[in-house]
Amino acid sequence: MSWIHKLYETYEAAQGNSLLDNEGRRPLPVGHIFAAVHIEVTLNAAGDFVAARVIDKTEAQTCIPCTVHSGSRSGSKPPPHPLADKLQYVAGDFRAFSGKVTRGFLKTPDQPHKDYVDGLRRWVEAFPHPKLKAILAYTEKGCLIADLRNKAPRVIPFSQDGKFLLKADRKDKEQWPIWKAVGSERTPQDAVVRWQIELSPGDPNVGTWDDPDLLQGWSEYYPSLLPSGLCMVTGKSVPLTSKHPRGIRNSADGAKLISSNDEGGFTFRGRFTDKEGAQACVVGYEASEKAHSALRWLIGHQGFRHGDQVFVAWAVSGKDIPAPFGGLDDWKSWDDDAPEEVALIPEEATTDHSRDLGQIYARRLNKFMAGYGDIDDPSEDIVIMGLDSATTGRMAITYYRELKGSEFLQRLRNWHSALAWPQTYFPKPQEDKKTKSIPIITTAFAPSPQAIAEAAWGGREEADADNTKKKRSQSDDKAIAATIERLIPCIIDGTPIPNDIVVSCFRKAAKHPQTTKKAPLYRWEATLDVACAVFKGSQLRLEKDEYAMSLETERTSRDYLFGRLLAVAENIEQMALKNADENRPTNAARLFQRFADHPASTWRRLELALLPYKKRLQNNDTGFLVKREKLLNEIVDQFRPDDFIGDSPLGPEFLLGYRCQTRALLKKSEAATNAEGDKE
Repeated sequence: MSWIHKLYETYEAAQGNSLLDNEGRRPLPVGHIFAAVHIEVTLNAAGDFVAARVIDKTEAQTCIPCTVHSGSRSGSKPPPHPLADKLQYVAGDFRAFSGKVTRGFLKTPDQPHKDYVDGLRRWVEAFPHPKLKAILAYTEKGCLIADLRNKAPRVIPFSQDGKFLLKADRKDKEQWPIWKAVGSERTPQDAVVRWQIELSPGDPNVGTWDDPDLLQGWSEYYPSLLPSGLCMVTGKSVPLTSKHPRGIRNSADGAKLISSNDEGGFTFRGRFTDKEGAQACVVGYEASEKAHSALRWLIGHQGFRHGDQVFVAWAVSGKDIPAPFGGLDDWKSWDDDAPEEVALIPEEATTDHSRDLGQIYARRLNKFMAGYGDIDDPSEDIVIMGLDSATTGRMAITYYRELKGSEFLQRLRNWHSALAWPQTYFPKPQEDKKTKSIPIITTAFAPSPQAIAEAAWGGREEADADNTKKKRSQSDDKAIAATIERLIPCIIDGTPIPNDIVVSCFRKAAKHPQTTKKAPLYRWEATLDVACAVFKGSQLRLEKDEYAMSLETERTSRDYLFGRLLAVAENIEQMALKNADENRPTNAARLFQRFADHPASTWRRLELALLPYKKRLQNNDTGFLVKREKLLNEIVDQFRPDDFIGDSPLGPEFLLGYRCQTRALLKKSEAATNAEGDKE
């Protein structure tokens, strides 16, 4: 029960917390859920109809009271919510306009409205709030649909004979906002209603969904209707519940973490004879509501999502913590005096290798972590939790860890230090769609688990030049989700990166693309950078080797040197093509994967292919050619004889040598261009 107790403590701490989730919401009050509402009805204090309007989707999410039964309702006879609900519950004349009730109520079509009014009446008797009295007085009249038709004619469309309009063409749907509000799978008769009450003219506090007295009133009233017993979370005798909330990952999520409602199946049979507290652990109503509400809030505020998969990390005290599953989006605002390295494609995105990138990165990382000094405390509790569901009704905790604040920060620092590598980051196209250049930011950081998984299995959702998206196959999605789940312990527990992930990243990066409009080179470069980061981090964690983020001219390993050779050969051909104003892939690009598999034989082929390009450069750029041939000779001289003639496949270290040499050559080319401009 540790996870639910930690969430319960988090809810208690979050009541005074200023943090909001991504929709501007705090943890819900006990006994409340968020629901998408479509119609807002305004009444006066006497319970008379005043006005109604269709609610835009941007403000549709509304906090409404619920019971343990209505909060997870399903089936043919769904119970009503206490206050805001569908028209079949709140409108007594729903059937008079040919409204279709849920199939379980076909024999007693007035039952939904009767149950709603009876429940509201009991609430008013126990908690006589003036707004509740006005709603009860109005709903008892049973005239909501008639008032919407006669007094608010632009809210719900009706047919000529005065019935609900169930079908409409495109033009009608554009004229009636309610069609857009309810969505394509529903009709206006499925709309959900919320209430506004004008207790006095000009009263600003009219909404029932944001009235603190009304919300608190339900949170105090409803638990009194439940049976009491010992709660295994709080250790107190309190109202209990055997039904627990759903809607954890989003408002439409039907999967539950705790469920015991299947007495005919195998939810608890085989272990217990009943679902009550004599044999199984029973959770108090308030503890369950608070824990699930806190989890919803945390996921909305700082959760990492991939489809149905969710990971969330938080401090029980409610303090802000660094995002452990993020990439550049979460880490890019490190320190203000760090140099911005921004270029535009097709210009060369480069990194300044004249500076010690490792030192710069370490300084920025330490400064960033120092900003979270308030959780660097052995007594601060940090929780990391992963959720996923195989079916629509059951959810599992796939990962759970509790750490102290200082330990959490240290493991996070270790991960980002180990996998730091200059990454190619491409934001989405901005407002100026006429500009074909796409911003490329090259800066050092550790790739996110999702970026690693997408690089490993090749199912990346990539924006084309026109910003459309390639569809990812179901098998790709499953492989990516499984890889993300395997990478989380590498971050939190400090375990080594699985070797198959390292190899998969290498094999995908070794497939150099033939650059086209829909397969731009910088997308492959992003995968290449992720593969370099993963290999560098894996070697450091296994204590095998430590690689710098810039070119290491003293490193003489076979794979690293072959990577450097390929980069220099590519650079020579690129310069010859540039001088001739030719735009096509180089031989190095076309033979990239073959080079990784058979380096010695492919290098001999590349040397022969370079001869005509060298002849061009002898006429146009002799100085450039002399420098590159000198560099080639220096690299070849560093090989051991057997290494240079051996044709066995290269490993991931080949990518590091290639990438570092490529960036170093680009930087030299940029420096030469700037020097020439200064002379002119």
